[in-house]
Amino acid sequence: MYNVANKYKPFLHALDAIGSCLFFWTKWKKLESPRKILVIRLEHIGDCILTTPTISALKEAFPNSSVDVLIRPANKIVFENNSDVKEVLTINAPWFSRGSSVSYKELFSFVKQNFRKYDLVLDVHADPRNILLAKLVGKFVVGKDIRGLGFLLNKTAEHDDKKHIIKQQLQLVEAVKSGSYPAKMSLFPKSSDLKKAESLLAGKERPFIIINPGTGRPEKFWLNDRWAELIGRLQKKPCGTIIFTGAPNEHIHVEEILKKTSPEHLDLVGKTSLGELFAVASISDLIIAPDTGIIHAARAMGTKSIGLYGPVDPGIWGYNDGPNSSVIVRSSGKMEDITVDMVLECAERKL
Repeated sequence: MYNVANKYKPFLHALDAIGSCLFFWTKWKKLESPRKILVIRLEHIGDCILTTPTISALKEAFPNSSVDVLIRPANKIVFENNSDVKEVLTINAPWFSRGSSVSYKELFSFVKQNFRKYDLVLDVHADPRNILLAKLVGKFVVGKDIRGLGFLLNKTAEHDDKKHIIKQQLQLVEAVKSGSYPAKMSLFPKSSDLKKAESLLAGKERPFIIINPGTGRPEKFWLNDRWAELIGRLQKKPCGTIIFTGAPNEHIHVEEILKKTSPEHLDLVGKTSLGELFAVASISDLIIAPDTGIIHAARAMGTKSIGLYGPVDPGIWGYNDGPNSSVIVRSSGKMEDITVDMVLECAERKL
């Protein structure tokens, strides 16, 4: 039942047993036509992009409602230009801070300002702390009971961890309004960001190939010497312009790659805003990266991409379904078992 570490399960069993006795009436409540809806998604940039089909589904299910999102400040750009979202609310939740400055005062202030303000709240992550927050600001809460505090949910959505993550999230909408909702992500760069991207790439030779070697988890890294070999072999084609992207703290990986090869390149690592990065990705010809946010952005904007997958199941987190999106994965689950030949062959087909 619980998708948590074993050491927490006895505590959660006891807590949920008590909670179910005290809050049994929660399940009896019926959802009226919601006017104000909130979607809570306090995780990372890729997670937010993956949630855009849920937003679209809510607007389809409840066309007369307004949908707000609650996210981390750094991810605001994902929803700012989305016509399905009325308001983008931000907090740095202590449980998803990843080193960001955290203020409990900010959290308490948010609850005070929005106490029971929303007719319907969806918690996408199934985190018990999110569920508690949702209960404080919402009159009707929908989520998944896989990590505890499910007794606070008015409606529990089905959970199938073998489905793609987008379809898992759409089950939240299906729980309150049956239907068949498209799993299409959406991401809309602002015109100012597109102009900046065009100026950055002005005079550069096509095709534009983004290499994004960094990722949030070390076990997802491909080997730097293989990145270097891949770039060297691409440039013999020739391949146009290599564009390095990533967060500022990921520049060390590019430096290591450049020690092994010296390609003509455009280094944008840590030099663009998130919106400008998305805009550059939208007008590029190919993106090659491990499982990280830019792969989801590529999919949302229709840019061709190759995702390198090791420990993460690409059937749940990746896209391998046509001329635009491909994944490369080995049955061993090890990134080092992905060869340069595999990636090069896939890149040549896409270019």
